[in-house]
Amino acid sequence: MAQKDIDPVICTEITRSVDDAQKLLKYIAKDGGHELDPEVTRQLVQAKYYIAQGEWDAKTEANFWIHYDALVSHIYPVTLESITSIKPDPHSGKKGRTRADKAVRWCRISTIASLVILLIVQFYWLLGYNLRSNLNSLFDQREQISQELRVTREQDKSIPFLTVIEEGLSTNSVVKEHAVINQKLDSNLKLLILWNKVWSFGYTFDNNLPFYLKNEYEQGKLRLETQLNKEFKQSTEQKLQHLKLGQVLYKARITLFSNTLAAEFAIELIQGFILPLLYGLFGAFIFVLRMLLKDIKELTYTPDSDTRYRLRLTLGSLGGMIIGWFMKPDDLNSLSVLSPMALAFLMGYNVDVFFAIMDRFIENIKQWIDKPKAEVLNQAQVKSAQKEL
Repeated sequence: MAQKDIDPVICTEITRSVDDAQKLLKYIAKDGGHELDPEVTRQLVQAKYYIAQGEWDAKTEANFWIHYDALVSHIYPVTLESITSIKPDPHSGKKGRTRADKAVRWCRISTIASLVILLIVQFYWLLGYNLRSNLNSLFDQREQISQELRVTREQDKSIPFLTVIEEGLSTNSVVKEHAVINQKLDSNLKLLILWNKVWSFGYTFDNNLPFYLKNEYEQGKLRLETQLNKEFKQSTEQKLQHLKLGQVLYKARITLFSNTLAAEFAIELIQGFILPLLYGLFGAFIFVLRMLLKDIKELTYTPDSDTRYRLRLTLGSLGGMIIGWFMKPDDLNSLSVLSPMALAFLMGYNVDVFFAIMDRFIENIKQWIDKPKAEVLNQAQVKSAQKEL
């Protein structure tokens, strides 16, 4: 058959396939990990010359495809697509990164970025957790010492009521301890307010008095101010000062409690959802890096692998977050070595185990539900058999 009689479309497809076969033969010959079959090699090499000489016919094409299939099966799972995705063609004249190089670079940068974000969120959560715990502990200590101080002052009238600054200069141990706790409480509260500003995007909680308390304060202030022109002026001024200090104390406690409650909400949200998700995502990135390096080493990486790896990242992050839903530090009595975050990392790294456990659990429930139906069916069959007898 002459060259000009060959269908151009078929000729293009056949020519491309013959070229692919030559590339695979070249890879096997240079790789050293596989042994060339002499007959397969001879038939595929001859196919190239049949194309060049225009001697291609149906018998030659059928023979070519049979031996081409044997060659592809011999080196599977390595394919021509995986080879070209990992190793650049030195004869193409194109310089640059291969598809595998780009995938490794993207995965490496993303892994480092996820680790940095994870550490930042972990440190942020730890700071808020400690500040919240310190405030709760210091507030209880202050209330206890304040009660002791009131009892001491009632028993010993020589101990005066001091201001905050005077308390710090006092020689009385109880009074001085009260002042130190107040200073620690104020310092932790300032830091907690700054901590809350980060997750609330700069929003600060106001300390406005409730409507009824504000009216009560205004009425009390007005009543005391009208008594200043009458007798008992000194005692009236003291009552007015105590009223103002009470208002300031109430506002300070509103600030303390509102920031503490908001911090508790943010801490539980980070601990229960965000951190497990990030740990699961980081574990999934570690798994993808391992598999990517393995695919490149074994020359099995293809562009389709990117889709599988991205799906794996999604499943890993979801698996870690699901662990955060079910696991709490108080639930780990039998797993004291591990923490919920470590479990989230493990589930992200090997999410197949987690979903296999879920499938087994659902299958057991299904069997438990279907068991009574099967028993009823068996009883009906037994009764039917007895009637026939």
